[in-house]
Order: sequence, then C-alpha cells, then structure tokens
Amino acid sequence: MITLRNLLSIGLFFIALQVTSQETNFPKWGIFSDYEKNLTVYEKDSTAHAVVLNEIGYSKTEDGGDYNIVTQVHIRIKILDTEGFEEGNVKIRYHKNEEITKVRATTTNIVNDSRMIDDLDMKNVFYEKISDNYSSVNFTFPNLQKGSILEYSYIKKSPYYLNFGKGWTFQNDIPTLKSTFYALIPGFWHYNIITIGIEKQNIKQNLVVKKCIDVGNATADCLFLELEEIDVPAFIEEDYMNSKYNFLKRVSFELKTFTDAEGISKQYANFWSDTDKKLFGDYEIARQVGEVNFIKKYLPVEYLKEPDELIKAKNVYEYIRKYYHWNGNYEIFNDFNSKKAFESKTGNVAEINSMLINALLAAGIQADLALLSTRENGFANKLSPGLIDFDYAVAHITIKGTHYFLDATNDLTPFGILPFECLNNDIRVFPKKGDSYWFQYVPEKNNATNVTSMIEMSEDGVFSSKNRIMQSGYNALAKRSEILEIGEKNYIDERLSHDDEVEMSNYVIENLAEFNTPLEEKFDLLISGEELNGNRLYIKPFLYYEFEENPFKQKSRQYPVDFGYLRKYNYTVVFMIPNGYTVQELPKSRKFFLPNYAGEMTYLSEAVSDRITIKLTFALNQITFEADEYEYLKSFFAELIKIQNERIILTKTN
Repeated sequence: MITLRNLLSIGLFFIALQVTSQETNFPKWGIFSDYEKNLTVYEKDSTAHAVVLNEIGYSKTEDGGDYNIVTQVHIRIKILDTEGFEEGNVKIRYHKNEEITKVRATTTNIVNDSRMIDDLDMKNVFYEKISDNYSSVNFTFPNLQKGSILEYSYIKKSPYYLNFGKGWTFQNDIPTLKSTFYALIPGFWHYNIITIGIEKQNIKQNLVVKKCIDVGNATADCLFLELEEIDVPAFIEEDYMNSKYNFLKRVSFELKTFTDAEGISKQYANFWSDTDKKLFGDYEIARQVGEVNFIKKYLPVEYLKEPDELIKAKNVYEYIRKYYHWNGNYEIFNDFNSKKAFESKTGNVAEINSMLINALLAAGIQADLALLSTRENGFANKLSPGLIDFDYAVAHITIKGTHYFLDATNDLTPFGILPFECLNNDIRVFPKKGDSYWFQYVPEKNNATNVTSMIEMSEDGVFSSKNRIMQSGYNALAKRSEILEIGEKNYIDERLSHDDEVEMSNYVIENLAEFNTPLEEKFDLLISGEELNGNRLYIKPFLYYEFEENPFKQKSRQYPVDFGYLRKYNYTVVFMIPNGYTVQELPKSRKFFLPNYAGEMTYLSEAVSDRITIKLTFALNQITFEADEYEYLKSFFAELIKIQNERIILTKTN
C-alpha cells in the first residue's frame, strides 16, 4: 500500500513543486499517429484481435462543495481483424448514484491515406438497468471494418469521494498499449492509495498544485498524481479463479482524513476502533442489532425454552430462513425498516440477516454482526481499516467453542454453511461490545460425492447398470441449486435425453428439500456404446463422473486456482463378468499424490470370481493453489481423465 505521505517522498525533485496547470495529454480527437494507423499485428501478442491503443482517465473534485468526483475518460481501440468486432459493443457500467454524460464515439477507417469518419448517432445510445443498484450505457460503433480505429469518451460523475470515484483499472480483456490515470486530489483529503500490480517507477508525476479548487468561499491546494502503464497484457480469466478484480492492474483510494472549508477535521478508518464506531453510529444494519422485542413476539415459545443451545440456534435459523424470501439485493449499508420487511416476508441481505441476529439474541444466544466481501466483489483490504470493501452481512455465533456463520437469505444452505459466493477468505466480526476482529473462515470440509454402479450384461449383449449418487456439503448445495434453478422435472428430462448411446430410466431424486441430509439420485442405464472387436469386449466402467475433461489446459497459469472449498469424490463400480467371457486385462491400480498431500488419488481394480470391482477416490485437500503449483495440479487432473477413459478388456471363450 502507498499512502499520500509515501508518494510525496518518492523523489525530492517532486516535492513542493508549484504549478498553475497540469498537462493531462488527452489526444486531439480523430488525429492518429502513423503507428496507430498502420498497426495490423500487435507484436507482443500476435493472437490479439484488437488492442487498446490509448486510454486516459482524469479524476478531480467538482467545484462548489458537493465533493462529487468527476472523471473524464478517453479511449482508443484498434480492430486488427474481424474477430475483434466484439470490441465495438461498449457497455459502461455505473452505480445508480453515479451519472454518465457527454458520450461521444467515432469509427475511423483509413482508406487510401484518407480518413473515413462515422460518428455515433446519439439515438443509438441506450441506458439499461442491470439491477436495483447498477445500470449501463450501451452502444455499438458504426461501420466496423478490419483496421477500424474506435474512439470514444464520456464523463462520469460520482458521489463516492470516500474512494475517489473508485480509482482506475489499467488492464483490459485485450492488450493495452498505454493506460494513464491522472488524479487531482484536494489537499484537505488524505487518502490511502492502494496499488495492485503497479511498480513505483510507473508513478510519473506527483506535484503540488496551488489553489486548484474552490470550495465555498475558500480555495485549496491539490496533489496532482499521474500513473502510467505501458504494454499491459490482456487479462484472461481462467477456470476456478476468484474475482479478476483481485488481480487486475489498478489503483484504488481509501479516505483517511477529511478537513472541510471551516477547518473541521474528520477521521476515516485510521483504526478499526474508528470503523467500529462509524458502523454502529451511521448504519442501520448495526444500529438495529439488539432490538429483540419485536421478533421475540413471533418466535415459537418452544424455541425460547429449548435447553440445548445448538438445537435452539438451529431452530431459530430455520424459522428465519423459511420465513423470508430474499429479493436478490445486498444493500447492506442502506437504511431500511426491518419491521416492514418482516411484515412483507421479503428483504435484502441486511434486512434478513439483521433480523436473524436479533432472533438469536431474543432466544438468549449471543450473536454478532459479521461483514465480508463476496467472491465477485474481490478480497477485502486487511491492511487499512474501513467498510468500503464489504458487500455482504451474516450472523456469527459461538457455541461450546465452535464458531458458526449463518446466512438466512439462501433457501438451500444448511445451518453453518455460507453460500459459495461468500467463500472469500477472512470475515470481519463486529461485536456490539468490544473490538471487531478478523476471523479466518474455514468452509465445511465434508463435501463429498459418492457414486456406485452395478453393471451387468444380458445374454443378448445389452449392458445395464443401477446407479446411485449421494452428495453432501457444498457438492450437494451446488447440485440442489442446479436442479431447483431449472426445476426437478426439467432436470430429470434433460438427464434422460443426455446421451444417444445411453438410455436412462427410473430416475429418482431424494432429499432435494432436506438440506441437512445428503442429496441422493438413483437411476438405471441401458448402454449400447461398448466396443466389440472380434473376440474382445472393451468396457468403459465409469458411466458418471464430475470432470469430463481436464479443466486445466493452458501451458502455464498466471493466477491462483481457487476451488472455494475442499472436495472429495468416491466411485465404486461392480461389473458382473458375463458367462462365456474371461478377463484379459484390467486397468492398472495406482496412487497419485500432489506435493504436501494437497491432493490424492487412489485407483484400485481387481477381479474376484464372477465380478470386477473398481474403486476410484480422489480428493482436493487444499482450496487454493498458487500459480507455481499449477503444473502439479494439471498433471493430477490429466491422470484422472486418463483413468476415467481406461477400458476393461474381456475375451470371449466360447
């Protein structure tokens, strides 16, 4: 992390320079260099279909005293081939409290050294509501051709001075030749400046600008900051990856202190104790913790009298979980009316889980508010106190030394299991009395899939099998989510029509709504796809498996592999040897381990009397694998896929 104080001491030649204006180097619209016009292949990534030639962001405080952050954005993109046309579809995402104005876009095609210019008609700029909190400005560039230069600009106005308009991201889904961010920061604001993937030498300027802003009847000096990144590679999302926001090259801001025009100073997030006071003083979700009288009237009397604390907690949790319908919104720091939400039986994360906390308190169970950052939101910053990174709230209780985190918004989560989206490292617990603290959350460990198959061959050569799949923990949660999303009937119909070579029947799902018990699926199969070559019969024993192909195909990995939780899979196949056949070859039994037992795989095959038994167990004993562990993980899954495709070979004896 780099603070303003650190930045100002980077180089003596930067300190206390007085300038009356700052050069932000915005290019002249429609004027391009020979390199930009003639570029056909980006030499540092010959596979690129388009590149960002230049992008500039310039954020400053709006004059007048409202402290809005105004960011001017100017971007140029070169289309290298027809596959790059998708870059001509632009979607600018913004929060409902922000404003996007002055959108301008132009397509320039160079024909015989002449510029053919097509301006975007503002009638073709559309505003789309994405959710209750976010919208987007959408448009498509006209007259896209191979070699087109796309140029667009806009202005974003944001009230979020606490994070200075949310900073700037230097990396895109396509290569970026040059990305520059300028910030003009009033001297009465003191920020933590947090950089991800940016080296100190890329801080090009750090100057003091005298009397840069008018605030009421006063003026203030500013810090002028310039950061630049050159030849930034495309950001490519990989399988089993946490939020890309954790890894993108970017700069973000977090306000530490603020001094208004009257000279009154206010502290922001100097210490966690300051953050605790702000949370319980300014935000409804924390202020309402402890208001138990309302919900106590609705809790069943037998819940309040239950002597076993854990049973009581589970009963209260089930009552709140079944009572509410989650409306899909987080909005944990918005004001709300918890009683109104209770009466309507619907609410956002803050409304439901704050009522859960109070219900637990009403039942005599000590419960605290806990905040986290979801996987999509990225990791919370642990280096500097503050609330800005949190976007989800849950309840925390401790019973007989065991910590439980509870979320009543999800219809599928059993007691003590948070939704997958919440599995994102540490959680901050905020007791109403005492200091807040970080808690290293460990997801449920018993996440198993157990598959058994009994295979037989009839006298007329038709193979049939009876199959059973049992899943627990997060494996069951994922499968339940899949089934309920499309409906149980649609799910079964889809499974029954899954494969032309396999006929599925008698499909039954058990315990779909019993979230505290394993999910069970049973079905029968008729198989016509086995290979007969002369007197030899080749049989693929695994009819169901979680991984149909190796999810790790890249030669190398830039970012950690994050599975979210520990996983284990057990497969048992019993194949009845048909009359008139003998075993010629079985797959070889073996074991395979990842370093430090981060993963283990055991494969056993044996033929005894009239049957062949095959057992495959593989487990991931580590949630996150760093990039330098990727080759081991890739080989581990390659071995798994190899095993799944191996055949039993039988020979006909008569």
